[in-house]
Amino acid sequence: PCTTRLAVARVDESMVRRAHLADPSRPERAPTELAYPFAGTPNAQVGLAVVDVATGARTLLDVAGVAGEDAEYLARVSWEVEPLLVGCQPRDQRALHVLAHADGSLRTVRRIAAEPWVELVPGAHAWLDGLLTVEDVVGADGMLRRALCHGGTPLNPTGVEVRAFLAVHWGPDGRSGAVVCAV
Repeated sequence: PCTTRLAVARVDESMVRRAHLADPSRPERAPTELAYPFAGTPNAQVGLAVVDVATGARTLLDVAGVAGEDAEYLARVSWEVEPLLVGCQPRDQRALHVLAHADGSLRTVRRIAAEPWVELVPGAHAWLDGLLTVEDVVGADGMLRRALCHGGTPLNPTGVEVRAFLAVHWGPDGRSGAVVCAV
C-alpha cells in the first residue's frame, strides 16, 4: 500500500518436467519447450517474500509452514491496505487458504473449501475492517449462490450473485470504504 515494501514471488521450475509443443502451421520452427507439471509429477516451488525497497532486506514468508498442504499454488496476493493477503491452494484446488501478513507474523484468516473446486473470482479478496471474499454459499432458499462475504458472512441478498470483485473505494480514514462488485 506504500512505496517502501514490495511482495515478491520466486518460482523455481527446475524440478518440473519439460514438454515440447510444436506449431503444425509453422513446421520450420523448432518446438517450444516449457515446464508443465503433469499429474503425479512435481510442481514448481513457489516462495514469497516482503522486500524493503530502501535496504533490500527480505522477509521470507513461510506460507507452507502456515497453510500446509494448501500451499502448493500461490493463487493470489493482494496488498491494497495492511495486511498483506496471500491466497494459496492445494493442487486439487478444493480449498483456498487465505493468510494475512502484518507486524512480522503470518497467520490464517480464512480457509474456504468447496466441491468440485474453489472458484477464484476475479479481484477477490481484500481487507476492509476484516477479510472480504467471494464464496459459494447456500442461501436461505437452499440454493447455491456466489456471495460477497465479510469474515465468512454473506452480505448480498438472496437472488443476487457476485461475478467479480471490482474495487474498494476507501473512505478518508483509510479504514472504511465501499465495495464495488459485478453482479
